[in-house]
Amino acid sequence: MTDTHRLFGDQLGPSFLASSGGPARDAPVVRIESRAALRLVRSLDNVTVPPPRGFLVGPEEFAVWADGQRTLRTEGFYRQVRRAHDLLTEGGDPAGGTWNLDHENRRPPPRGARSLGAPAAYRPQEDAVPARCVATALRQVRDTGWTHHIPRPMVLGSYALQRGWDPAAVTDWFHRSFVDGYDRVMPPNVVGMSQYADGGRMTTKPYTSGGAYIDRMSDLCGPCPYHPDRRAGEDACPFTAGYWASLHRHRERLGRNARTSRPVRGLERLRDLPALLERKRARGGAPP
Repeated sequence: MTDTHRLFGDQLGPSFLASSGGPARDAPVVRIESRAALRLVRSLDNVTVPPPRGFLVGPEEFAVWADGQRTLRTEGFYRQVRRAHDLLTEGGDPAGGTWNLDHENRRPPPRGARSLGAPAAYRPQEDAVPARCVATALRQVRDTGWTHHIPRPMVLGSYALQRGWDPAAVTDWFHRSFVDGYDRVMPPNVVGMSQYADGGRMTTKPYTSGGAYIDRMSDLCGPCPYHPDRRAGEDACPFTAGYWASLHRHRERLGRNARTSRPVRGLERLRDLPALLERKRARGGAPP
């Protein structure tokens, strides 16, 4: 058995390799932490796994930054590291906490004050996502720069596709967030397969589904606050609602596709479609 097989077997469970379908069948996703993933990452070309010491910048990189500064200020270095590693930023702008950009917004404490109120701690966006499948995949990417190839399109890519996010921006996020984000890997996988943004040259239909498929292929839906079989309401699965909303948005084009025409016709049977679309509109860009 090869190291790759050991990795997949460890990540997906022993039944994956033992079944008659073998690695050719759709693989269930289970939450198994594995050192095999770390071995895989370390075997990649031009990839270095830093020791877990809690430092993003080493002495050499700091020296390079310091040599180009007229004065050394911790705040300037902190700001540079945040931008370089996309930490606590959204689109290059600061997000969360207090970020002093110049001296004009520095105010002295009130006279006689014995304590100062502090804003609540900023928590990464992954920790604010109730949908268990999305939160699990995002935490894995945040902590290791990697997650298995199945939840990449089935969870992360599908969520972006259903909401009509810019495929170029989605590809850029995958490219920057994954340790195996090579140019030869991410554009075909994200643009072609995940986001169906190449006009159907690579795949014959969008790679997306409702929550029932994720529930069938993983063990993530049981404790989730959302129900995969519900399309509308506060506890409706964002993937189930997103799937039907996406079909509705592209019903004219997908209705001409032999592989998607049947579910498009199924829109006519959804009595709760108006409520589903309204709930989808009200959620906007909020985390799932």
